[in-house]
Order: sequence, then structure tokens, then C-alpha cells
Amino acid sequence: RPLCLPAPYSPSDLTAMPRRLRPAVLAAAVLTGGAVAVAAVWRLRPRSVRAPQRVAAEAVLALREAVLWPGRPDLARLKDDANGIHFAICDSRIESIAVISAFPPQDAAAGGWQLRKFAVASDTQGQGLGTKLLKYSEDAIRAEGAARVWLDARVEQQGFYEHRGYVAAGATFTKNTPDQVYVRMEKAL
Repeated sequence: RPLCLPAPYSPSDLTAMPRRLRPAVLAAAVLTGGAVAVAAVWRLRPRSVRAPQRVAAEAVLALREAVLWPGRPDLARLKDDANGIHFAICDSRIESIAVISAFPPQDAAAGGWQLRKFAVASDTQGQGLGTKLLKYSEDAIRAEGAARVWLDARVEQQGFYEHRGYVAAGATFTKNTPDQVYVRMEKAL
């Protein structure tokens, strides 16, 4: 999994790291000259979940592919990723374990912000991380001025969204591959 680093990140930014690890990480970074050492030292810690945060687009790509489109990196990356706001829950090894991206409306007819590419690592599903990240992303885009949010949900996930206040809007449809059926879901924020 990719490193889950706050956007923007520089190797000297150690504020999110526990104080007891900072000297070791600084020493490793000085010896090797970069973030690879930061990641290597920090990965030695036991895995625990961190709070949701805004991250760089690169921090969401590998998990998108692993969960949503295995073996299809072309479907994991979006051409408008640069225009989105990306959120992740990371573990203590600074790896993304839950990701979602939000995109502002392209025009007034678009009907609110769109959430896309919501994925939770298979070994952490069922622990409430998806719900936590969804709520965090909704709160963040509400702070950006969003009044409504919408997404295209896989039909097998429709119940998840309904339980969290989303309603279906329209008929089911397919995209990318004929075996993936979606339904548009909307929610007032």
C-alpha cells in the first residue's frame, strides 16, 4: 500500500508522528536523505488506526485498485483526480486502509458534490472505518459549501448508503464493465 501522508507532505514534517519515534526517524532520514527512511522506520510500529485526514491523490490509488478494480490501474485513476479532495484513514505504518475522493460540481446542473472511489481494505472491513471516513468527507465538503452530495454506488452496496441517509435516485445502470451495476445515491447535507 502507498504511504498515507497529509497533503502537502515533506520528509521534514514529523508532526503527525509520535514524539518517541521522531529522533529515530530524523536519524534515518539524515542517513538516507529522504522519506523512504521515514516510512521504513515508522512501519516498525504495531498497526493501529489513525483519524481520517485529507491526503494527496497518490495516497488513494493503490487501495482503489486493490479493492475496487484489481489488476485495472486504468480504472483506479481518474482523469480529474487533480481537481478532487482526497481523504483517507491510515494505519500507524502510514498506509491507506480506507479512501474516498470528493469532487466539486462541474456546473449548476450537476446537483452537488460527487463522492467517488470509496474503498476500505478487505482486512479492515466491518470495523466502522467506512462509516467514519464517509462522515468525515461529508463534513469536509459541507465546510466547502456543499449542500448536497451524490455518488454512483454498486448495487450490492446500496443498503450501506441507505443506512447512512442516502436515497436512490433513478434506475440502475452499468459503466466500465457490463457486470458492474450501479445506482445513483443522493443525500442532503
